[in-house]
Formats: sequence, structure tokens, C-alpha cells
Amino acid sequence: MVCRLVNGLLPERASRFPEWGLGTRDAFDELYRQFDRIGGTHRVVCDEIDHLEDANTLLDELSHARATGHT
Repeated sequence: MVCRLVNGLLPERASRFPEWGLGTRDAFDELYRQFDRIGGTHRVVCDEIDHLEDANTLLDELSHARATGHT
């Protein structure tokens, strides 16, 4: 899920973020880099989140982003 978010935020000509082979922390770090690159305020909408395998990880990470230094 996080990799898909990252790939949706990457510039058009950028290489896609790999969906396999990297850890969850790597994906979240890249997500925050893309948010910083774009700037502004971001809202993540998760439709049918109950179908995600890692929903708790995603919600926990995003809800604590500011506390861990990501604004």
C-alpha cells in the first residue's frame, strides 16, 4: 500500500519505487520525501482500509508522523 502511494506521487519521468525487496521503513521514508518535495498539506484517504493487510501499520505510522519529525 505504501509503495503504491509513493509511486502515485513520483514525478512522471522518475523510476518507480520497488514494491518488493525493501522494508516498510524505506517505503515510509520515501513517502515522506515525496510529501516534502510536493510541499503543502496532504490528506491520505484510505477507501476500504479493512482489506489491507498492513492497515494498522499504515494508520499508526501516519498518525505519528509529526511526532517522529515528519511535518
